[in-house]
Amino acid sequence: MNQKGHALIELVIILPILLFLLIGFFDVMQIKETKWMLEQQLNQIGEQWNQSSTYANMFQILKEINPNATLEIKNKNDESFFLVIKEKVKIHCPGLNRIIDSPYEIKVEKRIFKKRG
Repeated sequence: MNQKGHALIELVIILPILLFLLIGFFDVMQIKETKWMLEQQLNQIGEQWNQSSTYANMFQILKEINPNATLEIKNKNDESFFLVIKEKVKIHCPGLNRIIDSPYEIKVEKRIFKKRG
């Protein structure tokens, strides 16, 4: 076999693996970026809570800054509650979407303490 045949076979074997890794890398980076953005939005909603102290206002703020996300308020008591923001991200990598459910749900939560007095 000549040198061109070896190069073609190497390309046919290596190219799908490289494409799989590249697409998988972008999917993982999209998940990381979305989680970071949700954390920033959660901090913004928490700051707004300190100013207005109304639950309805928090839902409105989230719809303005991220219409794709959902907000949930859990474990309300006299001292604190948990804010949970969820958003679904579609996985594009053919093998990765079998390992990680597509759409992948990203969930970020934060405990908010109520003001006293």
